[in-house]
Amino acid sequence: MDQQNQPKQKPAFFTLRAIVAFVLLGALIVGIYLVGFRSWREVAEWGENSNHEVLVYEEETYVLVGVMGGKNMTLKEYPIDKVKGQVKQDGTLMTTAEETLPPDAEEGETVPVMPPDGTPTVPHEHTYIVYAVRNKEDYLIVLEKDGEYYLYQKSVETETDEIGAKG
Repeated sequence: MDQQNQPKQKPAFFTLRAIVAFVLLGALIVGIYLVGFRSWREVAEWGENSNHEVLVYEEETYVLVGVMGGKNMTLKEYPIDKVKGQVKQDGTLMTTAEETLPPDAEEGETVPVMPPDGTPTVPHEHTYIVYAVRNKEDYLIVLEKDGEYYLYQKSVETETDEIGAKG
């Protein structure tokens, strides 16, 4: 065939197709990320009354030591190893808007504030990810909703505590 008789592709159509392909690829990557981030197996749960001071993992109780980054609790001292899973949701939802009282509200009443653009906020759950600590089996790290890593240590109950409680 003769190359001169072939119609030339217009650059505008090529650019438009490239932009559409880029947007579709980006949407696919974001979708896979969101599905993957929310698909961790539930391996732990919070202590009594959703108290974040206590974490129960594989029927063992872990107590909160502190926030990573303070009191010699660095990622160098306690390096993150593998992801173990996520903490079971406690049923409380996290809202994205602050609550305030309108001028005519009664005491104790709360009403969510609308954002400046007028769109209502949707409560959503946060996934708490549980990580193992490399070479330290008695520790776990949990990624909290504030973006900080919290260090938990396995609670050690001695036999004398159990004997003292029985006697």
